[in-house]
Amino acid sequence: MAIKSISSLGVKPPEKPVNYTLDGNLYDARVFPASICKLEPDFDQLIIILTEAADEMSFPVLWEELREQNISVKEKVQTVCIKEEGGEDALWHIFDQVTKRGKGELISDGDELIFDITHGLRFHPFLVFLIVAYLRATRPNVRIKEVYYGGLELDESNPPI
Repeated sequence: MAIKSISSLGVKPPEKPVNYTLDGNLYDARVFPASICKLEPDFDQLIIILTEAADEMSFPVLWEELREQNISVKEKVQTVCIKEEGGEDALWHIFDQVTKRGKGELISDGDELIFDITHGLRFHPFLVFLIVAYLRATRPNVRIKEVYYGGLELDESNPPI
């Protein structure tokens, strides 16, 4: 059993760290997946869904923030590269990448999952909820631990989680 956090990255990380808040605690980071690593320090794997542009612009920011937390990116982070264009084929590609079974599967029976719907393309939150519903129906031994959203646009000084 592993605790896995699945996040997307956008292409424009904030210039300064953001003080995300939950239950009166601050979790500062420039990209929200780094905040999740502070919020859920016992995670085993961070799965990042990103486009080529996000890989170039935001992943280095995440890499640096994780290094500052003494998290081994090479050991704990796995990336899933997706295309920027949408459309039905692109949606099914992401769905298949996250839910596939067998060789190369991201999610194993007994895993606990944390989903982050903060960054990424606009359709990602909808796709995440479809994936969650699918996993709950087909993989009863997979537990959805949390779904997080860092609400930067709700309060720029201390956005809620």
